Amino acid sequence: MIHRMLLVHLGYSTLPTETPTRTSASTMPKLKRQFMKKFKNSSFMDVNLHALFKSAIKAEDFEKALMNAIVSGDKTLTVNKMTFKNRLSSQQLHHKNKLNVLTTFRSIDTLNKGNSAKSSERAITLRQVHPTGTGYMCGITSADTGIKVGMSKQLSVSADITSASSSEVLKHIVLEDKQLIKTEAILQDMTLVNKHNLHKVFVNGDWLGCVHDFALFLTIYRKKRRSGEIHLYTTVSHNIAANEIHMWVDSGRLVRPLLVVSNNMAKKGYTHDTFRQWISLTNDHIAQLQARKIDIDDLARQGIVEYISPEEHENTYIAFEHDRFKQHITDPLHRFYFLRQSGSYRSNPIRIMGNSKRLATHCSWWPCYFSIHKWWIRINTIPS
Repeated sequence: MIHRMLLVHLGYSTLPTETPTRTSASTMPKLKRQFMKKFKNSSFMDVNLHALFKSAIKAEDFEKALMNAIVSGDKTLTVNKMTFKNRLSSQQLHHKNKLNVLTTFRSIDTLNKGNSAKSSERAITLRQVHPTGTGYMCGITSADTGIKVGMSKQLSVSADITSASSSEVLKHIVLEDKQLIKTEAILQDMTLVNKHNLHKVFVNGDWLGCVHDFALFLTIYRKKRRSGEIHLYTTVSHNIAANEIHMWVDSGRLVRPLLVVSNNMAKKGYTHDTFRQWISLTNDHIAQLQARKIDIDDLARQGIVEYISPEEHENTYIAFEHDRFKQHITDPLHRFYFLRQSGSYRSNPIRIMGNSKRLATHCSWWPCYFSIHKWWIRINTIPS
């Protein structure tokens, strides 16, 4: 974090762009205040960074604020003798019917919306449809009139919010990887990062080390996710501007399922003239989904479907229509990562179109059967 702040200060890097779907941390303002306070009267060597971080970030403070917001519903909250606006909201749930309950659970309310800021540049930006929301938030569902227009949104039917899983298992797997140059070796000579153009590897924000071949590292761990060696909701993203690989298994990330696209580029004797790509979803899978014998998670465990978060969404090349995908089945210049299916499965069936050991990229679907709290809903249009 200090390294990133220094690069921004020197003009070698920029702050990450805030998007509606990207998971962002809220600890930077507190850390900045603590740094400014300590470094004003003390040298860098005299500052206990460990104690500084602990004093700036307190999990119990956030937990207390969250409980107060849910229980009391106050407009202001007080934490550490500091009063600030309540950015956490609670909504009374009226059990009219199951669909109403699901709609309430999937609603998205913009933080700190009010009359004073309804015409500001920030408010106008928040009301607009952002490209990163495609497939995660509905671009048309909102309030009809009033200041809530564009501020109150709905999750797409295909999108879901992850729960937390253990990062210790993933850290152990990464630390045992022979490709990884551990932080102990890097800290002895920090010039190695720039000399060899190393890519840093983070798991839930913890820096574990660096790798030389970032493309191979990403391919291996995405294959591990598809084969079930790591959790199917794991995010494996690459920030090419900062030379960083981030892997996340924390809670609160938006994910959506995409059909994995495979190709034959790893086949012996491959040439561009023999290029083929395909998806592994078959009519038999569709029939089993309709019969409720399997769900989307089962397809994910088989490597047919993959859950992608907005961070990883930027590293993918997605075919938004099956017809368009078929037009480029033999085109090596359009090597899709995922396919997004549109149309009817009955009128436009999907068949296996080849065989390969390599899973290359993806394809997204629209009408399908999604399991929502043990419900099976036929969807003709998925908001995106």
